[in-house]
Amino acid sequence: MSFFTQISAPKNHPSSFRLGIIAGFLVYSAFAFLDFFMLPSHYIFAWKIRFLLVGPSLIIPLILSYYTIFQRILGFLTYFLLVIAQLGIFLMIFVSFPYENAYHDYYVGLLLVILWAAFIFKMDFKLLISFVIITWLIYIYHVIFNQGMLSHGFKSNQFSIFINNIFFLVSMSSVAVIGSYLIDEYYRKLNKEKENLILALEKAEESDQTKTNFLSTMSHEIRTPLNAIIGFSDIMVNELKEPENQKMISAINRQAYQLLTILTSILNYTEIQSKQDLGKFELLSMQQFQMQMDRLFIYHKNSMNKQNILFEINIHEDMRHTSLNVPIDNFLELLNVLLENAVKFSTDGLIAIHLKPIHNNGIILSIYDEGLGLSEDYSEDIFDSFYQLERGHSRKYGGIGLGLTFAKKIVTMLDGDIWYKRNQKKGTTFHIHIPQCVKFT
Repeated sequence: MSFFTQISAPKNHPSSFRLGIIAGFLVYSAFAFLDFFMLPSHYIFAWKIRFLLVGPSLIIPLILSYYTIFQRILGFLTYFLLVIAQLGIFLMIFVSFPYENAYHDYYVGLLLVILWAAFIFKMDFKLLISFVIITWLIYIYHVIFNQGMLSHGFKSNQFSIFINNIFFLVSMSSVAVIGSYLIDEYYRKLNKEKENLILALEKAEESDQTKTNFLSTMSHEIRTPLNAIIGFSDIMVNELKEPENQKMISAINRQAYQLLTILTSILNYTEIQSKQDLGKFELLSMQQFQMQMDRLFIYHKNSMNKQNILFEINIHEDMRHTSLNVPIDNFLELLNVLLENAVKFSTDGLIAIHLKPIHNNGIILSIYDEGLGLSEDYSEDIFDSFYQLERGHSRKYGGIGLGLTFAKKIVTMLDGDIWYKRNQKKGTTFHIHIPQCVKFT
C-alpha cells in the first residue's frame, strides 16, 4: 500500500469525522481562557494562532467532509489538521518567555493532540508512531537548543522539569500508540469477519439462485407432459361411459390437476424470488374484482368438492365507485392463494371477503373463514418457505407450503403488510393492508 493510499484511508465515518472536528475545535478554543494566564505577554499571539490558523484549518475539512468527492481523503485531512494543531501549540511554546508558565507546561497540549489522534480520529498505527516521534524530536530540539537546557546543568531545576515532561510525554504517548495498535487490530478482525460474511452471503445467494433455477426448469419440464395427461384425461372423462373406467380416469384427471397446482405454486415462487418489482400497475374495478373472486371461489369449491361452503363479498360503500391500482396478475394470484387455503381448510360454513378503505388511499382486505383455524402461536412461521402445519406422510391436507410465502412476498413488494387472527368462534381471518392503491373513477 502506497503512503498516500495509507494516509487517505479513513477509519472514521464522515459523521464521526465531523463530530471529532467539532469537539476538537471546542476544546482547542476553550484553552484560549488559559492563554491569558499561561502566556500573559503573548496571549494575543496565542489567540491568533487558535482562531486564525488552527480554527480555519479545522473548519475547512469539516466543510469538505459534506462533499462525496472529498470523503475518500478524510484520512489525509485528519492528518493535516492534527499537524496544524501541533504546529499551533509549538508556536505558542516557541514564543513564550521563561517567566511564562506556558514555557514549560504547554507540552501537555502536544500530548492532548496525540491522544486525540489515537482515540478520536483513530489514526493509523504506523502513521501515529511517526507523528509521535516527530513531536518528540521537535520538542526535545526546542528544549535543548532554544531553551538552552544543557547550559543549566544536569542538577538544575530546568533539567528536572525537562526530564519530568519528557517522561510524561513518552509514557502517555506510548499509551496512545498501544491504544492505536489495539484499535487497528480490532478493525482488522472486523474487516476480516465482514469479508467472510460477504463471501458466505454470496455463496448462499449463489446456492439459492441455483435452487431457484432448478425448481423453475424442472417445473417447466414437468408441465409439458402433464398438460398432455390433463388434456387427454379431460377428453376421456367425457367420452368413457363405463363406470369403472370413468372412475379410474377421473382419479388420474384429479391428481393431474393437483400436480399442476403444485407446479404452478413452485413457478410462482421461483419467479417472485427473482423479481425486483411487480411490473406494470393497472386499474382493477370493483366489478372486475367481484367477478374474479366469484370465479376463483367456484373453481376451488368444485375442484375440492366443498359444496357446503357459502361465499360472500362485502365491499365498503365508499369504494363502490373506485378501482385498485395494482399489478393485476400478481394481486389476483395473492388472493387466489388465500382463498384456496380458506376453502381447503373448511368443510362448511362461510367464507367472506371484506374490502374497506383506510387512510392515504389504502385498503384493508380481509378473508374470513369458519374452517380449521390457525393457532396464533404460529405467528410469522406460516409465511416461511415450505412451512407445513402438519408434518409427516399422514397429512390430511395437501400443498407444499409455498402459497403464503408467495403472498407475503407480493404484499411486501407492494409496501403493505399481511397478518392473521384466529376468529373468536372458529376459523381464521387473514388481513392485507396495501397503501395508496385506491383510484376514484
